[in-house]
Amino acid sequence: MRLTGSVRIYWTSVEKVHEAWGFHKILEGMKQKLKNKYLLNFFKHRLLDKLYSLRQVNRSVQDYTIEFDDLTLCCEVQEDSYQAIFRYSSGLKSEIQRAMFIHVIETLEHAAS
Repeated sequence: MRLTGSVRIYWTSVEKVHEAWGFHKILEGMKQKLKNKYLLNFFKHRLLDKLYSLRQVNRSVQDYTIEFDDLTLCCEVQEDSYQAIFRYSSGLKSEIQRAMFIHVIETLEHAAS
């Protein structure tokens, strides 16, 4: 989730204060409360749908990877590395998928490189 405008400025200042005072756990709790309050269920479903139907199409691998990572974080997907690699690679163009499967890929970071 990306904040914009005055909300982003405010949140950045809150993060800096919390870092300085060591309130990392409080910050994580606040983030979760904000998500719960402002990220409505139907929006969560739309994000999950977008994540699971994400395809590279005419984008660069880098742009695809950025959107994949953003959606994965927003949706808080919990899966093992094999599942993440499969989901990531299944959205890539077929020629890139074929090239990936020639090599042994053990981590999502390795798949994205």
